[in-house]
Amino acid sequence: MPLRDDVLAGLAAIDAPNAKSPLALDDQGRCVVTVPMPKQVAALSEGRLLVEVRMSRTGRAFSLRTALAKLRETPDSALLETLLQRHYHPDQVSGLAFALSAEDDAVVAMYHWILDGITPAQFSSLFARFSTGALVLLREIAGMARRDSSLEPVHPDVG
Repeated sequence: MPLRDDVLAGLAAIDAPNAKSPLALDDQGRCVVTVPMPKQVAALSEGRLLVEVRMSRTGRAFSLRTALAKLRETPDSALLETLLQRHYHPDQVSGLAFALSAEDDAVVAMYHWILDGITPAQFSSLFARFSTGALVLLREIAGMARRDSSLEPVHPDVG
């Protein structure tokens, strides 16, 4: 089964039982999933985390992505070095990576799946772990933003 079909099955596995419209990839291979987050867990803007599921152009990989901060200006080399060094040790960043997104001038949390397939149960588990890991990175970005004016956290009350 092609990876796209696996991702569609995974989206169905994480979808709300009574959703108005089922989660699905659009024509560009993208789907934004809204993850409600109680304030007791994290003080997120509008009480939700937006996670984008994105197929690669070749269809041989997919990514999970969520915005952490907008870039007000070009980050200095010290911030870039910090971002790169943080994901050298996967336990420090919950296995995720920081990335700079040129398409929306943001620092994002990313995870790339590069294996040929994924089961719905694996996708569900990966999605849950990504969402939890993103909370760790949101807190970390909030701390960085207090020291670096080039960052504007997407969820300013976290951290």
